[in-house]
Amino acid sequence: MKAVKFRAWDRDQRAFVAFSFDDLASMASFWGTQGRRETGTFTFDQYTGLNDKHGKEIYHQDILREDLRRLYIAAWFDHGWALQEVGSPHGGYRHFKDAQFMEVIGTTHEQPEVVQR
Repeated sequence: MKAVKFRAWDRDQRAFVAFSFDDLASMASFWGTQGRRETGTFTFDQYTGLNDKHGKEIYHQDILREDLRRLYIAAWFDHGWALQEVGSPHGGYRHFKDAQFMEVIGTTHEQPEVVQR
């Protein structure tokens, strides 16, 4: 069973901050069907359950690099995780299991310009 984890991005501080849920009820109040939830100045990103090729945990909105040219965003679509290719004219998608062979190079929070490609 995968761990249910989140990370918190403070939009005012423009940084990830430490946090924890006190109990299951408080965690459930932040749960979003899109894998991401916003409250106050915080955005919570859900852990996908997969790690990249270096063992780093992959969260919603992480930017992954397949090779020197192709970048993907970890995202939730309909009923599952997928990899959306950045800058693809056709909105290219990859099976999420391919993420374990890629490298997390940042997040869309820290590098929003990547999504604008």
